Amino acid sequence: MKTLIYLIAFSFIFQLKAFSVEFNILQFRYDENKTLIEINYQLHSDSLEYRKTNDNALMSNTKINLIVSSTGIESINNSWEFQYNRKLSDTSLILFDKKYFTLFPGQYEYKITIENGSKIKEINKGKILIRDFNKNSTVISDILLAHQIDNYDSTRNNPAFRKNRLFVIPNVEHTISGIYPYLKFYYEVYNIDTSNKNNLSIDYIIQTGDNREISSFKKKKGDVSTSFYDYGMLPVDTLKNGVYRLIIKVYNNDELLQSQLTKFYILDPSRDFHISNKYIENISFERSPFAIMTEERIKYEYETMKILLTEFEVEKYELLNSLRAKQRALYSFWFERDPDTTTAVNELMTEFHKRVDFASKYFSRGDIMPGWKTERGRIMLKYGFPSNREIFRASSGKKAAEEWQYDELYGGTYFFFVDRFGDNSFLLVHSTAPNEIKNYNWFEEFNPAIDNDGSPKYNSSRNYDR
Repeated sequence: MKTLIYLIAFSFIFQLKAFSVEFNILQFRYDENKTLIEINYQLHSDSLEYRKTNDNALMSNTKINLIVSSTGIESINNSWEFQYNRKLSDTSLILFDKKYFTLFPGQYEYKITIENGSKIKEINKGKILIRDFNKNSTVISDILLAHQIDNYDSTRNNPAFRKNRLFVIPNVEHTISGIYPYLKFYYEVYNIDTSNKNNLSIDYIIQTGDNREISSFKKKKGDVSTSFYDYGMLPVDTLKNGVYRLIIKVYNNDELLQSQLTKFYILDPSRDFHISNKYIENISFERSPFAIMTEERIKYEYETMKILLTEFEVEKYELLNSLRAKQRALYSFWFERDPDTTTAVNELMTEFHKRVDFASKYFSRGDIMPGWKTERGRIMLKYGFPSNREIFRASSGKKAAEEWQYDELYGGTYFFFVDRFGDNSFLLVHSTAPNEIKNYNWFEEFNPAIDNDGSPKYNSSRNYDR
């Protein structure tokens, strides 16, 4: 299948050159049953890995896989390749592409895996609620922010970027800069009740990140059919660097039918030369999953990662009262622990969530205790997956046990768990790691189903402890 791309020059100085792919996912009505999922993404040409072809051109091939599932059942499992041929004379470019899929409304989980040459895979995953656009009430699609909106011309425009009669290049990062900046947008409205006389109007409102209105514009639509699309551009040259919201409200005879909003970011070095790292971090926070987490989700995230925090960080967090403050705190905790800030993925956070998922799946005690709260879960969350894990089943009056070995931890460390009460609790009874439980008589006391080969780790020996 032919890969569809569109290229534009891009001079934004904060664009990372490390390999990364920026995504956004938008939703529009497809038919009376399904919702159209539009996945827009972009790559930077300087970040790609190339190989020389026979004619001395440079070829880059990026492999992308999308999996969307609900309750463990896959609805989408689609792979494709993004190819880019680069000439030696080509300047730096942002490369755009998009894919379309359809889904029934409902709650889903998605995972997007990207691989470019020999470079490390990026994995983006999360949850998404697929909206129902076929309700009786008026509903607005997601707002598509754009770099470019023109009339569509089939002789020169790529059909992948056609929206009704328009040619629209998405602004994937929702970031605006430049000498003459405009906020360009496209959206669709469905389910207009035409049984009554319509006198539609639309309010466009720009707010700061703290909900303070700074500008508004009203547009008259008059009579329309049951659905319509609209687009426009608003000057934002007077806005300072920061986080903003575009709010679209649709009225009929002054009655509010529906509203929709999206965030955008002004990040222009010409407006404020001294842009601090703190400001860049704030932009990253607003784009992160933490910015939209509920109180319940934030509580869960904190409880799971608390094992990694210092006493000072715990004390500081537990003094916070507002949801926003807690969202920022958790974002900052992970940001400070990101081993490579030049990539779009926090590798440590991704690895940590794998630990939580594993513990939840294999160590849970039914409704009594989630897996990550158990002793085995705590050790896995804190230290990661062991180099070697041995499982010993209960037999001949001896208790079930597990032996975990970490080759790289403190020069080699052991953790011993015993199912002391036969209830699958597997309590930590001894460890050679500092600041963990010490019981040098654990083997004799708990009678684990382990073959004692005479090793010091199984016997009353303080000399083996590290």
